[in-house]
Amino acid sequence: MTKAEAQQIQANANMQLSVKNTIKQWFYRDYYFQRWRGYLENFPE
Repeated sequence: MTKAEAQQIQANANMQLSVKNTIKQWFYRDYYFQRWRGYLENFPE
Protein backbone atom coordinates (compact mmCIF):
# COMPACT_ATOMS: atom_id res chain seq x y z
CA MET A 1 0.00 0.00 0.00
CA THR A 2 1.38 3.40 -0.91
CA LYS A 3 1.37 6.35 1.44
CA ALA A 4 -1.28 8.08 -0.67
CA GLU A 5 -3.58 5.05 -0.41
CA ALA A 6 -3.14 4.92 3.36
CA GLN A 7 -3.98 8.61 3.63
CA GLN A 8 -7.11 8.12 1.50
CA ILE A 9 -8.31 5.27 3.73
CA GLN A 10 -7.65 7.41 6.81
CA ALA A 11 -9.57 10.33 5.29
CA ASN A 12 -12.55 8.06 4.52
CA ALA A 13 -12.53 6.70 8.07
CA ASN A 14 -12.43 10.22 9.49
CA MET A 15 -15.33 11.31 7.31
CA GLN A 16 -17.48 8.34 8.34
CA LEU A 17 -16.73 9.08 12.00
CA SER A 18 -17.66 12.72 11.51
CA VAL A 19 -20.96 11.78 9.83
CA LYS A 20 -21.78 9.38 12.68
CA ASN A 21 -21.06 12.06 15.27
CA THR A 22 -23.21 14.60 13.44
CA ILE A 23 -26.14 12.18 13.28
CA LYS A 24 -25.69 11.35 16.96
CA GLN A 25 -25.66 15.05 17.88
CA TRP A 26 -28.84 15.70 15.90
CA PHE A 27 -30.51 12.66 17.45
CA TYR A 28 -29.72 13.73 21.00
CA ARG A 29 -30.64 17.36 20.35
CA ASP A 30 -34.01 16.33 18.91
CA TYR A 31 -34.58 13.86 21.75
CA TYR A 32 -33.92 16.40 24.50
CA PHE A 33 -35.91 19.07 22.70
CA GLN A 34 -38.94 16.75 22.56
CA ARG A 35 -38.57 15.89 26.26
CA TRP A 36 -38.24 19.55 27.18
CA ARG A 37 -41.37 20.45 25.22
CA GLY A 38 -43.29 17.59 26.81
CA TYR A 39 -42.15 18.77 30.22
CA LEU A 40 -43.29 22.34 29.54
CA GLU A 41 -46.67 21.18 28.21
CA ASN A 42 -47.28 18.99 31.26
CA PHE A 43 -46.11 21.58 33.74
CA PRO A 44 -49.01 22.48 36.06
CA GLU A 45 -50.11 26.09 35.82
